[in-house]
Order: sequence, then structure tokens, then C-alpha cells
Amino acid sequence: MLLHLVLVVVAAATLAVAEDEPRLPAAEQEGVYAVLEAVNPGFPWRASFPDDLCLAGPHGVSCDDDGNASHVVGISLGYVSDFSANPSCVAPSPSAAAATLLTSGLLAASFPRLRSLFVYGCFVGDDDARPLPPLPWRLPPTLQDLVLVNNPALSGRLAISAASLPLLRRLVVASSGLSGDLPSTAFPRLEQLVLSGSRFAGRIPTTLVQSLTGVKILDLSSNLLAGGIPRAIGGLTHLVKLDLSSNTLSGPIPGELGRLTSLELLDLSNNRLTGGVPVALRGMMAIKEMYLSGNRRLGGRVPADMFTGLKGISAVGLSDAGLTGTIPASLGESLRNVTYLGLDGNLLEGEVPPALAKMAGRVRLHGNRGVCISPEFLAVASRSRTAGVPSCNATQAAPITRRPVVIPVPLSSAAEEKPAAAAPPMRLVLSGSRFAGRIPTTLVQSLTGVKILDLSSNLLAGGIPRAIGGLTHLVKLDLSSNTLSGPIPGELGRLTSLELLDLSNNRLTGGVPVALRGMMAIKEMYLSGNRRLGGRVPADMFTGLKGISAVGLSDAGLTGTIPASLGESLRNVTYLGLDGNLLEGEVPPALAKMAGRVRLHGNRGVCISPEFLAVASRSRTAGVPSCNATQAAPITRRPVVIPVPLSSAAEEKPAAAAPPMRVSSCVVVAMLLLMLS
Repeated sequence: MLLHLVLVVVAAATLAVAEDEPRLPAAEQEGVYAVLEAVNPGFPWRASFPDDLCLAGPHGVSCDDDGNASHVVGISLGYVSDFSANPSCVAPSPSAAAATLLTSGLLAASFPRLRSLFVYGCFVGDDDARPLPPLPWRLPPTLQDLVLVNNPALSGRLAISAASLPLLRRLVVASSGLSGDLPSTAFPRLEQLVLSGSRFAGRIPTTLVQSLTGVKILDLSSNLLAGGIPRAIGGLTHLVKLDLSSNTLSGPIPGELGRLTSLELLDLSNNRLTGGVPVALRGMMAIKEMYLSGNRRLGGRVPADMFTGLKGISAVGLSDAGLTGTIPASLGESLRNVTYLGLDGNLLEGEVPPALAKMAGRVRLHGNRGVCISPEFLAVASRSRTAGVPSCNATQAAPITRRPVVIPVPLSSAAEEKPAAAAPPMRLVLSGSRFAGRIPTTLVQSLTGVKILDLSSNLLAGGIPRAIGGLTHLVKLDLSSNTLSGPIPGELGRLTSLELLDLSNNRLTGGVPVALRGMMAIKEMYLSGNRRLGGRVPADMFTGLKGISAVGLSDAGLTGTIPASLGESLRNVTYLGLDGNLLEGEVPPALAKMAGRVRLHGNRGVCISPEFLAVASRSRTAGVPSCNATQAAPITRRPVVIPVPLSSAAEEKPAAAAPPMRVSSCVVVAMLLLMLS
């Protein structure tokens, strides 16, 4: 017994001494200091963290232990959210800091076992931004995860290759200033390739695509890519997400994409694709969301039978795609359970099939020429969107006809040639034509009793007349799909009877005016596609708008975080689009409780917290990483201590294949006292 006690005491003393001895090699310790001083030279890193940085270092430095020494395996830098304690970046010259990390060779020389590098918002706001030196990026060959998010001052070329990074599994470069061609080198180990929101140009290299045999996420959205979609993408059979949206890609949609039987999200929106929707896409048996909107020359008819058999599909975007013909009745049955179907802004005509009225979610139909709602549809259309679509009876009587031209004169002369000066029209619909020029203020001022004003899908330019705010009888205002510019007039907030406002797909700027909260009757508001609108998500604007059911703020250049109050004020909406912006930070858990669909993908730095996931049973989280996933696991401020008695550790190890890297001597002493008692 005495011998046993002596051995335990000796072991405890040995552990206590070992705990205080540095285990991180001096070269790696100095390397960490060099990295931290490059991104934030004003902070006293050495004085604040003088000891072994693996034992008592800043959050964001992750270590592993091979039994003989500790090694840095992960570095995370930059603000992610109010809950992130990663070292912040306050470099006087972000360009110089980027060069230090990526091209100087510091990381390769200092960290022989580095597996993960995460840099968020470190290279921003450089008034004298300089591109990276035209040199290959010199990073540790052990790197598996390279994540660079929200670094607009990171400019130059993406100079990496599989030869220099043979183990790379995840490459994420989002919202950067990088430009030039995409790398044509092979990356056979990649599972995630995200190069979105930057300035990459040229064609998508077929050699790159062919090398991505195991890739699951391919996101090249919001760049300047041109040319056709490589057919070789159809061979990437592990793909779960494919996002090529918001480029200038042209040509047909390859039928080979139908071979992607594991694909859950396809987004080809806002390109210049042509040739219609290939029926071969019905081979994507796992598809949940498909967005082809904004390809205005895509053309063809609505694919009648393509969606038959796609049982899991929940959202289909075919807006502004140049589709013609009638809406097939079979669509209502094959897409019965989708939460969103966008067919607006096309050239469709004829009656809307009554089967569409039975669909579970929102159907957008406005902005089509000649589409009308039949009495049979209206009888069951309790939850379908009919705003902006006339009844078929109304289309047979003046002033709305199958061709929606009410005033057959140019807008510029409408003020002089009003058809009924003594009886202003109740509806003015001049959509889907080629009217150009500015919207005459004199015309607007004459429409004193108008309830519907639809000038969508024309070539109108200039600003939105403030005089529209005086049309207090307006129920619907649709100026979408023009080239209108300037700010959204605050006077629109005086439209207290307005139920639908659509200003989408213009060139508006100046943010969302808070004055719009005066539209107390509003049900649907669409401001999407104004990419220079900018500003922050209006936190308090929707408070009091009790009847609002749909809000579109996609692709609007919005910045900042998503306000938590949005989840409460928009709790009952069926659709909230915030995708394709420049938002960042954690998604407020309150948004998970919203009744309808929330689109968040395509933002820089937005992430889903565990609190959100706990209640997000019906909210859209596809394409939005978890906040934990954006950092290199297993980063903790201090090493984990296993709080179990040594005598039972063998039976109760929480991870048998990964024994504890360090046991506190305090635990040993405590256990010794228990044994003596």
C-alpha cells in the first residue's frame, strides 16, 4: 500500500511539472506571434500570452499533441459574430497583412502540421489596396481547410495548386477582391469548392471540373464568369449543391446535369442562359431547390412533366426566364407540396390551372402577359398568390385586355393625350412592352383614383416620381424589371392602402427607407435584384405591418448583421428573401420560428448557430454553414480536462480512440486525497 501511494505521488508530481513545461516548439510559438502581430500589431500579444500558446493561448489557436510535443493545427482570425473571441484584425495595411499570411512563406516555415486556416474580415478597408505579389501562395502542404471569407482588400490572383496543397479538402474564398481566371489545376481531394462573390472571370475550366471527382459543394456564384456551363459537371455524382448564379454564363443548360442524382440545390439564376429548361433535369431525384430565374432569354415552355417524380422538391424559381405558352395543369399536381414557385415576369398566357390553387406554398404569377385567374381557381385559392393577376372575366372587359396596353401612346405624350381626363382609369397596366424614357410626373399626378399601376418589364429609366406617394388609392404598384435608378422615395410610405409593392430588378440605390413602414395595408414587398440598393436590413420598419406575408430583399447589396427583431416582426410571413447580399454574423434564432421560407444563402459570413438549428425545422438552411463549421475544430480557449476519477477512466473514457492529451495535476491531487480518506 505504501509503495502504491509513493508511485501515485511521484506520478502526480511528474504531471504537475510536465504541465508547466512548454510543449510547443519555439519556432511555432514565434510563428503564432508573427501571425497575430501581422493582423493586429497594436495588441500586446507577447505580454498578454507569455506562456505556451497551446496551454494558455488566445481563442483561435488550436493545437494537437503527438505525445512528445504540441503542434499548431488550426488558426482562426477575425470577427465572426458577437460571440466569437477569435483574434481581431486591425492591420494598418490589410494588403501587407494578406501578403504576410499567404505569400511570404511564414505559415509554411512555422507550422509543419497546420491543417486549418480560417480568416474572416481581416483584409478590408484598405484605402491603398495593393494586389498580392504575383507569386505562388506559400502555405503548409499539410493544409486541409483554407477558408477566406469577407476579405475585399484581398486582391490579385488565387495562386494555389494541388501540387502545393495535396491534402486540401475545403477551399472557401468568398467575398474577396481576387480576380483573373479560375485555377485549372486538379484538386482530386476537394469536397467543398466555394469561390463566390469575387471577380473571377473567363470560362470555367473543364480540367478543373474533371478533377473534382469527390466534390460535394461547388459554388462559383457572383463572379464575372462567362462561356458555357461545362458538361463535365454532370460527372460530379457526389454533388449536393451547385451554385453558378449571378455570372454571365451563356448557352444551353447541359442535359448532363440530370445525372446529378445526389444534388439537392441547383442555382443557375441571373445568367444569360438560353435553350429552355431541359427535361433531362428530371433525373435529379434528390433535388430540393431549383432556381433558374433571371435568365431572360432562356425561353421555351414551362416543362410540363419534368417535375414528375421529384418528390422532395420544395422550391422552384422560373421567374424572368422568357418562358412562353400556357401553364400546364400537371404542374399543380407534380409541385403540389412546394413552398415556393416563381413564374412571374415571363411571357405566359391563358388561364391559371385550378390545380395550382391547391399548392401548399406561394405561387408568384404577376408580370405575365395575358395570364388570368379563372373563377374555378378563385374558389380554392385561399393560400395561393393572386395579387397582380386579373380575373379572366376582367380581362374580357376594358380597360384590361389580353395584351395589357391601356393607353396606346408613348409614355412621354400620355399627359397630353389622356384617354379619359374626366374619369381617370382605375387600372393602368402597361407591362411587358418596350416603353422607354422616364415616368412622367404629369401622368402620375393625373391618376388620382388609380388602384393598380403596373409598368413592369419595360425599358423605363430615371427616378421613381415622388408624386406616386400621392396616389392614396393605390392597391398595387409594380415597377419591376426596368432600369429605374436613384433612391426609393420615402413618399411611398403615404400609400396606406397599398397591398403589393414590387420594385425588384432595377438599379435603385440609397437603402430601404424606414418611411415605408407607413404602408399599413402592405401584404407583399419585393425590392430584390437592386444590387446597389445597399444599407442595412431595416430593423424596425416592419413593426406594425401586421398583414405582410412576403418580403423580397434578395440580391440588394445589403450589409451588416440580420436584426433579431426581424424574426418577431415578420413571424407570420410565408416568404423572406435575404439571399445574395453581403450580410454577416449569426442568424438570429428568432428567424427559425418564422412560419414560412427564409432564403439566406449566398451571403458572406452568415452562419447558423446551434440555437437556430435547435428550432429550425422548417426554415431554409441549405447553403448556410453552421457557425462551428466556419471555424477550425476543435478550437477551445484551453485544453479540455477529463473530470473523471483515474480509477474509472478506463471504463468511462468519452472517446476511446482519442485519449486525453493532458490531465490536470489538480485532478490527480484531488483523487489522491480521496484515496487517503
